[in-house]
Order: sequence, then structure tokens, then C-alpha cells
Amino acid sequence: SDRFQCAPMLCVAKARICHMTDNCGAHFNELSRLCASYQICTFNVSCHDWTHDNITEFKWKLAQRPSSSSNETDSNYNHITGYATSQYVLIEASYL
Repeated sequence: SDRFQCAPMLCVAKARICHMTDNCGAHFNELSRLCASYQICTFNVSCHDWTHDNITEFKWKLAQRPSSSSNETDSNYNHITGYATSQYVLIEASYL
């Protein structure tokens, strides 16, 4: 089945487990025993072995959102942790 049963009357798609969003209530679909084999990067704690590929021109850097920001593209809070400050990956892109 492509469904995960998280409560007697509630099922979610298996694609919705272990992705750091609570779809079942009480984070049941994010429990460590279910997600132990997943390498999840929050950017606030660890990014495992993420490194730049020095061959390509694709570059990213770890940035930090301050607790108060006037940038209209910034979120009010980190949707994963709920905290006002957070780290995120900033990808530089440009048109040719």
C-alpha cells in the first residue's frame, strides 16, 4: 500500500512520512523509529556530509535569518522548529 496508517481512522501517503512535517498529529509520522534510516538535514544542527561540488558552478552557502527582518521574502519563523531565528541554505542564481 502507498498509505501509512497513523491513527485508527487516519492514513497519509507514505511520501508524507519522515519529511519533518507533522501530518498525523503529535509528530507520529516523524518518529525516530520510522525515520531512523533517513538522513534529514535541518541546517540548524547538521548537514551530514554536504559539501560543494568544485567541478560545477552551482554554489550554496549556509545563511542565518535574524530574529527580526524587514526582508519581504523572509518568513516570520522557521516552519520546522517554530523558532524566530533559523539557518537555511542560500542558493545563488543568475540569468545569463
